[in-house]
Amino acid sequence: MPTTHTNFPPRSPAVSARRVAIARALANDPPVVIADEPTGNLDSKTAESVFTLFNNLVAKGKTIIIVTHDSAMAKRTHRTALIADGEIVNEYVARAMPTLTHTQLLQATKSARKLNFDAGAMILREGTDANTFYIVTQGTVEVILPRVNQSDVVALQLGPGKVFGEMEFFHEKKHRASIRASEHTPVEVLAIGYDQLSELLSQSEVTREALHQMADKHNGENLSWRGVSS
Repeated sequence: MPTTHTNFPPRSPAVSARRVAIARALANDPPVVIADEPTGNLDSKTAESVFTLFNNLVAKGKTIIIVTHDSAMAKRTHRTALIADGEIVNEYVARAMPTLTHTQLLQATKSARKLNFDAGAMILREGTDANTFYIVTQGTVEVILPRVNQSDVVALQLGPGKVFGEMEFFHEKKHRASIRASEHTPVEVLAIGYDQLSELLSQSEVTREALHQMADKHNGENLSWRGVSS
C-alpha cells in the first residue's frame, strides 16, 4: 500500500485535529475521499497545504470530492457542482451567467430545455425568427456568415459554456447568422425561451448589462464580417 505523507506546519489544536482527520481518512488508501469544508477555520498557509495534498492525490488517481462554501477554492477544482436549495445547478448555466444568484441559476436550470444535434446538423438559419437563448453544453457549434460574392465563412466556434441568441434578444428578433454543429462531434445545448430569459434578467441588472454588452460586441463583429459600417 502506498504511503501518503501530510506535511503540515504545526498550528493550533484545531489544525492538529484537522491533520489527524485527514490522516485517518487516508489510512486505508481509499479510491474516493469526501472532504467536508476541509480548509474551514484554517490559516491560508495550512489551507494551501491541504489543497496541495488533494491535488497530489488526484494526480495519483484518487477522486477527491470537496464540499465547500469557499468560491476561490471551488474555482481551482477540476469540476464544480453548484447546489442551491438542495438541487444541482447546471455548471454551464453557471458559466454562462455567473452573476446570477444561486437561486436564479437554479431557476435558469429548471427553465432550460436540453436539445441534441448530430455532427454537421444545422441548428439555426439566418433570417428566421429568434425567440430562444442557447447555452452550449457539449461539442462545438459554428457561427456561419454569408459574404457578398464570396463563400460563407465560419466566423466563430463556440464550445461548452458559450452562448448564442443573446444578440437577437437585444437587437432585431431575427437570426443574424446561421448556426450549425461542428462536423466532428454532436452537440448538446440548453435552450431558454426569451420570455424566461427576460424574467431572469429582470431580477439581475448586472447580468442584463453583461449580456447586453456581449450582444453589442457580437453585433459589431457581425457587421464587420459583412463589411457593413455600424
